[in-house]
Amino acid sequence: MQKWCLILSILAAALLMSATAVATDYDEDDAEVAVEAPFGAGTLDITLAAGLGNLLYPHIEPGVDLGLVNLGASVALSLGGVVDLGYCLLCGFVSSFSGYDISSWYINPMGRALLHFGSVAQMLDEPGFDVYIGAMAGPAFYTLSSSDGANSFTASVTTFLLGPLVGLRYSLDDTNSWFIFGEGRLLLEFGFSEITLRSSDGQSRTYENNFGRGGNDAVFGLGRRY
Repeated sequence: MQKWCLILSILAAALLMSATAVATDYDEDDAEVAVEAPFGAGTLDITLAAGLGNLLYPHIEPGVDLGLVNLGASVALSLGGVVDLGYCLLCGFVSSFSGYDISSWYINPMGRALLHFGSVAQMLDEPGFDVYIGAMAGPAFYTLSSSDGANSFTASVTTFLLGPLVGLRYSLDDTNSWFIFGEGRLLLEFGFSEITLRSSDGQSRTYENNFGRGGNDAVFGLGRRY
């Protein structure tokens, strides 16, 4: 995790320095260049990411980001959010031959703030490049249940995630409308779990636990810019 923090810190510093360099040289003659930055105030991005979740939890993640204000000549601030939805398809496959009825799903809504660095597109002379860094946070709700008709197992987990991210969006056409994107995230997660066991004789036991963990994540998807 320390390695990822160092990488994200170095990248953030490099982007800030590049944005400062462009802003320092900015004058009225550069107005046309600033307008060509791929993301600015009023820009609306609608995204959809998907993944296999280690072949266990196929998931989709719709999202939206709205440009709020331009911070100088080459940096824009956006606010938005994503909703990560996952369902255990492998659980249904296991249920079909194991004699157990197994199901699991999760939902994870997260808000986020992003800084979009138009200076990168300007330096590379690639108006389709939208490089950004930011932070995101939000709750997650997981559930897992298993039953053989007599005995059952139910797990309910509620957590909160937060952390930094870095991403790149690349336009697929000259109108800067459709784009593909990828994001790397370093998220801390802490929360509360409750596990209930019920036996065939009607007895039940509940176990509660607090926990914390962290890890990196990557998502890829398609988006539309307005």
